[in-house]
Amino acid sequence: MSGGYNPPPNPLPLSMGGTGNGIGPSVPSSTVSGLPAASTRAGQLFFVTDALTPALGVTVIGGGAVNVVVFSNGTNWIVA
Repeated sequence: MSGGYNPPPNPLPLSMGGTGNGIGPSVPSSTVSGLPAASTRAGQLFFVTDALTPALGVTVIGGGAVNVVVFSNGTNWIVA
């Protein structure tokens, strides 16, 4: 077998080190209003610190106190 497995490049802005405990990756953190335009970050993840009643698969709304991971679908930031 030639070539072996070559994984695709990772488009996510991940950093190793987690939240300071040295375990696992972490994603950038932001408020909803501080998120970059979803159209410029398709497929990327962010950790949002002020979601208001987030529901899986729905566009995130700020103004709350819930921490949640969101992803860009190229149009909106969606609760993951």
